Amino acid sequence: MYHILIIEDELGALKSISHFLKAKEFVVSICTISGQINEAIIQNKPDLVLLELLHPFNQGLGVCEDISRNSDLPCIIISDKLTTKTLQELFSLGIDDLVAKPFNTNEVILRINSVLKRCKNRN
Repeated sequence: MYHILIIEDELGALKSISHFLKAKEFVVSICTISGQINEAIIQNKPDLVLLELLHPFNQGLGVCEDISRNSDLPCIIISDKLTTKTLQELFSLGIDDLVAKPFNTNEVILRINSVLKRCKNRN
């Protein structure tokens, strides 16, 4: 069973994706405060981070940078602010995939499984 850490500041979206992932038999942990992300990663030891690109945008980039600098966790970004420049910055920080809002929950599951499979094959 894979463990997913969801980082999301919108409670409605957090409940929705968390419920769906649990129904698909993932273990789910959540973090809603950007200052507590590193603690959440250490405490929960997730297999993957699902990160809503927090606003303001620079804060979200900082979170991505912290995750890639402090761990080798795969990270999938969820965002509604995906410009070409944003995509370039995110992929240069080492994200593994992204999902544009609004999204289909089945697509999120497919992307999570794909990233987990690729990361498993790297080891």
